[in-house]
Amino acid sequence: MIKLARQRGQTMILTVMILTSAILSATAISALLVLFQLRQASDIKASMQAIFAADAGVECIFYERLGPGGENYSNCNTSEIGFINGASYAVTFDESGENFKSIGRAGRVARAFEVGF
Repeated sequence: MIKLARQRGQTMILTVMILTSAILSATAISALLVLFQLRQASDIKASMQAIFAADAGVECIFYERLGPGGENYSNCNTSEIGFINGASYAVTFDESGENFKSIGRAGRVARAFEVGF
């Protein structure tokens, strides 16, 4: 009778340990999925900031090239130009000066637009 009671206790402990490990595994997996979703949401925000920063570089070149100032690119391509939200853009030209590339950066994300005349 004593031997049978010990076997039931071992079975119960084993069952509790298996259930606990299954619940812990499910919790860890769900926490990992939530972490990936949060990281993706923040990358989307940074991506949009980088796109708008690159667009600001394109607009700056368009204004200076087609606007009242003529062909003066001094304000747009001095160096990397930053914004209050942490995004920035840099404009680079090719050898001919006809094509340019505006690269917007925000956080770890970079997006670019290339325009040719």
